[in-house]
Amino acid sequence: MRKLFLTLIILTAIFITNAQTPPEENHDSGMRLTQCSFEPKAPAVVIFDKGKVSFVRNDAGFDIKYTRHKRVKIFKESAFDQGEVEIPLYIGESEMETVKDISATTYYFNGSTLEQTQLDQEQIFKEPVNKHWYMKKFAMPDLKEGCIIDYSYTVYSPFLFNLPDWEFQNDLPTIYSEYKTYMIPFYSYTYRAQGFSSFDVYESQESKGMERQFMNLSFKDLEYTFGMKNIPSFTDESFISSRSDYVKKIDFQLSEINYPSGYSQKVLTTWPALAKDFMDHEWFGKYIKKSEKLGSKNFSSLAGKTDMEKIEAVVQHMKLNYKHNGRNDKWALKSIKEFTSQKTGNSANINLMALGILKSQGVNCRPVIISTRDHGKVYNDFPFADVFNDVLILATVDNETMLIDATDPYCPTNIIPANCCNGKGFVVDEEKEQWVNIYNTSPSKNSTILVYNFNPEQAILEGKATVNATGHIAIDKRKSFTKDEEKFVNSIKAEGLDLEGEIAITSNETDQNFNFEFDFTSHVDQIEDQYIFSPFIKFPIKENPFKQNKRDYSIDFVYPSFKLYQAHINVPEGYEIEKMPDLFSKVTKNASFEFKAIKQNSNTIVISGNYLIKKAIYPAEAYRDLKIFYKNLTEKLNQSIVIRKEEQI
Repeated sequence: MRKLFLTLIILTAIFITNAQTPPEENHDSGMRLTQCSFEPKAPAVVIFDKGKVSFVRNDAGFDIKYTRHKRVKIFKESAFDQGEVEIPLYIGESEMETVKDISATTYYFNGSTLEQTQLDQEQIFKEPVNKHWYMKKFAMPDLKEGCIIDYSYTVYSPFLFNLPDWEFQNDLPTIYSEYKTYMIPFYSYTYRAQGFSSFDVYESQESKGMERQFMNLSFKDLEYTFGMKNIPSFTDESFISSRSDYVKKIDFQLSEINYPSGYSQKVLTTWPALAKDFMDHEWFGKYIKKSEKLGSKNFSSLAGKTDMEKIEAVVQHMKLNYKHNGRNDKWALKSIKEFTSQKTGNSANINLMALGILKSQGVNCRPVIISTRDHGKVYNDFPFADVFNDVLILATVDNETMLIDATDPYCPTNIIPANCCNGKGFVVDEEKEQWVNIYNTSPSKNSTILVYNFNPEQAILEGKATVNATGHIAIDKRKSFTKDEEKFVNSIKAEGLDLEGEIAITSNETDQNFNFEFDFTSHVDQIEDQYIFSPFIKFPIKENPFKQNKRDYSIDFVYPSFKLYQAHINVPEGYEIEKMPDLFSKVTKNASFEFKAIKQNSNTIVISGNYLIKKAIYPAEAYRDLKIFYKNLTEKLNQSIVIRKEEQI
């Protein structure tokens, strides 16, 4: 994945390169479209999507003014959801973003006449999201196949640290996407472009408008234009970490403030400087210090125990006595007093307190800030604090390091939640820049053992299933069973089974495997005197998850995995196996698969299939090999066995 990391040098104009003319903005040209030329099957196409950012005066300085104008041609009813528009707005401690000038129109033909319906301003709604976000929402009126939707709005933001980011790519093909910034000499920004190596349109020039005044300075805006043409829709294929990691986009962050007095303040500095900022912060480093005092006072009983015993005790204490409120954050947003009183808080409240307690007991540990999978990957080219949204503990025990999370009661101490496994994390250390890999190398395992009898009179299979799971697979199953047992049972029934009695959980301790067993019956297809069924019933994966001919981004399984399916089939006297599944074995550098059948005696057959995904993450170059692998896997594991009545001599 190519990325561009550049700084907008706003005091020096840059010559224009690759200047091209954007598409027309008249309605007739869009109305004549019947399909997207470069993606004919798309249900709609973005004719253009334009963003524009400038700086406007307020009483104290400047606000960011962000205007967006988008036009979409709808070909099919399946794209009507494009008419549901949401505008996210941020709420700070004392200030908030606002939106103005919302305008929305639907254009359509009535016979040969072009007509339009405008949005009723009374149909714009405000919806709170959480403490820091709210939405303005509206639905485009009079949607019809063949219509054009056109809307625009302007957001005013007092938060200068980040310019609004811009995605050139979305879930529809886009004919033209453009982002303009009108920079002023008081703020410099660094931008990061993801998913492409160059822009189709890049312009930099001094604004043609009048000079502006601020304090004793006169200046003109510097106008930057970033544009892309004929952008394919983003295909959200299986096994990716987050859409935001791969979509074509551009991100900005404030790097320097230039004061009218001539003084300049670096905002974007170094990783150690960022670490110092974190350790000096009330909701991070100072929170850890207060937690250390709490640990020294209340955890003296841990004296004399090994470091691993202390870790187990503190992590279990946090999981048993405090509840994660579902929010991940790098900042502990509740005070120590509030958190210990309410017994609930975000991930930073829990993990930073656990870290402070461990430090008070002499355990060598440090905080690691991370970005969860749903938040996007971290790139260490520039110290952007906003790319992080969570924190873990890095402990050193017997010269070995381990990552710890105390928020999830379903995870054993030595396994962090899957959503945290997202490449790498930054160790918050003021002395040096240090990173730690956050991915799994040990396979999570699942075995499904079926022992059953074939009953020809009722055309069923009847027997017992035993399922054993380890690692992240065990965590997922344990969590599913504990949160909603009925849903868990129904998921098993969906595999083509009727359960006889209750599911028996034989192992459910957090630090152990998750094992369960149950009795079942399953229907067998009968065609005349032939009985046909899959030995593993419907437990294995049924479809190849890789549909595309090629893939431009990595394949992320989260963790390596090993899965075993085994069927012990008892055939009654008087019946014989007419057709056995084909044997198969394949080993590649990426994965391995084996399918075999053993006829133990005239009445018993053992059929076994297993496969290993060797890594958590594969580069895009491995896609073809994995696609072929999964094709073989799904075909072989779902083969049928045919049994018929023996012919009487």
